[in-house]
Amino acid sequence: MLSQSDPTENGIDKQKKPIIVLVNPHSTGCCLAQEVLRRGHAVMALWTRTFALKSDIPTSCADLRYYSEVNEEDNFELTMQSVIDAAGLHQIVACLAGGEDGATLAEKMSQFIALEKKDEEVVPDRPILDNKVVQQESVKAAGMRSTKQVASSDLSAVQKFLEEENY
Repeated sequence: MLSQSDPTENGIDKQKKPIIVLVNPHSTGCCLAQEVLRRGHAVMALWTRTFALKSDIPTSCADLRYYSEVNEEDNFELTMQSVIDAAGLHQIVACLAGGEDGATLAEKMSQFIALEKKDEEVVPDRPILDNKVVQQESVKAAGMRSTKQVASSDLSAVQKFLEEENY
């Protein structure tokens, strides 16, 4: 049991605050976790079943501590229940991908959180957000610098792109 004079447990702040779930927060995802912590939120790490790079932590994040860590369960409903249980009194306000391999689960959880909050409309026909081509096309459409790319199931189109593109 924590006393009011000691709001931490093993160096982790356990006071009630908004919590953000990061799915597979490795590499730059650890840096994202640090930024979320700096902004006053608690951070929960959610590890997918197939993820094996938990030790992929930048030196600058060596002291990073999560409010809690949860492993993906056999199905989505059990996973969400584990996340909700681990959050305790914290309000889950967002779910983000901490690494590319967590994007699909993070998107599904974000939609679930939005439905629970009922303050966002979930659009079922959104493009697949973990598709790199879709991501870059969205970036370009927003007027930002994006990669030059080609997406095709026809090898000749890819070959033409490689031969003609200046890179």
